[in-house]
Amino acid sequence: MENTLKQILQEMKHVNTRLGKIEEGQKNLEDRQKNLEKRQENLEIRQMNLEEQQKEMRHELIGLKEGQERFQKNMIESIGLYTDKIIEHVDVKTSALNKRLYTLEVEVERLQRQKDQDTSKLSFL
Repeated sequence: MENTLKQILQEMKHVNTRLGKIEEGQKNLEDRQKNLEKRQENLEIRQMNLEEQQKEMRHELIGLKEGQERFQKNMIESIGLYTDKIIEHVDVKTSALNKRLYTLEVEVERLQRQKDQDTSKLSFL
């Protein structure tokens, strides 16, 4: 009986040792699971940060597109105004030249008539 009890006690020690190893393995698994959960939380935080940055980039892109459209409109308006000023300047200069040309033509005609009159007076003589 004593031998049987010793065998049972010996078996119990082996069972206890095995249970200790199982408990240690279980603790290791729990630690690894906690580590995985922390890493997953970090990944989720990083994903949220990426999504936020993506939203910011979309807003910036929209702002850039709107700015480009305004720039194009302003450029077209500026070119139109500049063209109008050039046309006005050319018109003013053309008008001034036309007035000078008209004055010159009138003077040439007057001189031509005077010459013709002088020539006809000379032919009478």
